[in-house]
Amino acid sequence: MNNTSETSSTSIKHVFQPSLWRMCATTGVFFIIISIATVYIVKNPNLGFGQYLIYVALAECFNVGFWALILKNFRVDVDAVGIGGMNIRNTGGGRGEYNRIAWADIEKVNTLWYPGYTYLRVYSRKSNHVIGICLVLTDMAGFYAYIRQFANVNNPLRTYLEQRFKNKAL
Repeated sequence: MNNTSETSSTSIKHVFQPSLWRMCATTGVFFIIISIATVYIVKNPNLGFGQYLIYVALAECFNVGFWALILKNFRVDVDAVGIGGMNIRNTGGGRGEYNRIAWADIEKVNTLWYPGYTYLRVYSRKSNHVIGICLVLTDMAGFYAYIRQFANVNNPLRTYLEQRFKNKAL
């Protein structure tokens, strides 16, 4: 899914979605390893190769379904006012609720590394909101371009992204 635009009363929001297949790739390897280990541990002599492949396919279907449900409502949007995304802090607005942080209110950005992708936590100065941003968006180049367009040079999110993607093709 490519980025889309939503009209608000103040400006146009540019909406970005995480890449489903990129998220599935990492955990897919995990499910294949679990499938192989389970078949090896059970050592059922009646289990044929075709049955084994069905077992692995079911594990992968679970993997894709799991990520599809999680990412269904996950979005990140950028406009001239600020950035919006899912609140990942347990307090102050509720975990999993959509929130926005104005560019001037971004206090700091922390990084979490999961196997296969990077995840950012964007903290607000004025509220207890922490927005989560997964850096495997379907249009990372567009996301980065809008951050550079709207956020000032000293913004912690812009500074982080400029350092991370310096001399790298998006």
